[in-house]
Amino acid sequence: MILTSTEGRVLQLAQENFGNVTLDAKVHELGDSLELASMVLELENEFGIDIPDSELPKLTTLHDVVKYVERYG
Repeated sequence: MILTSTEGRVLQLAQENFGNVTLDAKVHELGDSLELASMVLELENEFGIDIPDSELPKLTTLHDVVKYVERYG
């Protein structure tokens, strides 16, 4: 599987925070709320975007995170 630059960066951040995960991983299953908040901050810093709290429930998998970053990043 060939990953896009965004996919690779999102996956790398997720793996650094949560171990061996794939882009199919369900975000809410990755960790507790503090760990997820930390990852959101890292994503915002990495891609120079803001992810409003109202958008978080829509990001159910890491694929969804990639789509969001590609759209708004």
